[in-house]
Amino acid sequence: AGQDLPDSVRMGQRLTGRLVLIGWTATGSTDMVTTSLHSRCPGVVVHGVITNAVLTGDWWRRAPNWIGPLLTAGLGVLTSLAAGRLSAWRAAIAAVIIGVGYLVINGVLLFDYGDLILPTAAPLVAVAATWAVGTVIRLVDEAIKRIRTARDLAVMHHEMELARGVQQALIPKTAPELTGVISEGWTLPADMTGGDCFDLWLLPDGRLGILLADASGHGLAPSMVVSQTRSLVRAISEIETHPNDVLARVNSRMAQDLEPGRFITVFLGFLASDGTLHW
Repeated sequence: AGQDLPDSVRMGQRLTGRLVLIGWTATGSTDMVTTSLHSRCPGVVVHGVITNAVLTGDWWRRAPNWIGPLLTAGLGVLTSLAAGRLSAWRAAIAAVIIGVGYLVINGVLLFDYGDLILPTAAPLVAVAATWAVGTVIRLVDEAIKRIRTARDLAVMHHEMELARGVQQALIPKTAPELTGVISEGWTLPADMTGGDCFDLWLLPDGRLGILLADASGHGLAPSMVVSQTRSLVRAISEIETHPNDVLARVNSRMAQDLEPGRFITVFLGFLASDGTLHW
């Protein structure tokens, strides 16, 4: 039956009680070696560990050479995904978790219990380097986006200023003079441009044209709509003498151009010097 036992067991049975390791560890002894566990380890301890490994077959084994590059690439890709998808501080936490997790798995599970030696430095360097490069790239990308956003906002602000200037130019600078009537007007838009406007002008027959208009919404689009309305009212009032006929034509024209849901509220009056108002 002894022939069926492993060689290490049979060797252990033969050497039990017969093998003695003698070491010299006195002060100043040169029987000290540097190991991965201690900078000055007694040589006899090293011999004992080797002998124990021979008898028990409990040797450390190196993983195949391809495992190291594969782990390095895998951890690098995992870290790059975290750096690309998470915020900066969450990506940093994820990189720490990935590095610590690999150390625990490598050092405790594989090394202590599996006696398997896997690369440590390269995968950890890959995690740190990938996180650093990913963070730098992300910061640069965010800086470029901020610059582009600021540029676009500056262009938009400039265009809004131009639109505001055009809209302000449509407001009467001086009130028209009509016998027996004092006319004044004032407006203050909520934004740089708005959908409100008023107009005072003299009709061909000498009456005072009074327009108040409000296009739905705020911003540039309503200002364009209300400016178009003002222009149409002025043009059509040259040939139509009653506000109803003027607005009927304006309504027909604007209904073809406005998007669904947009509208304009308008008051239009024609005031004569004797106080007669058609509206």
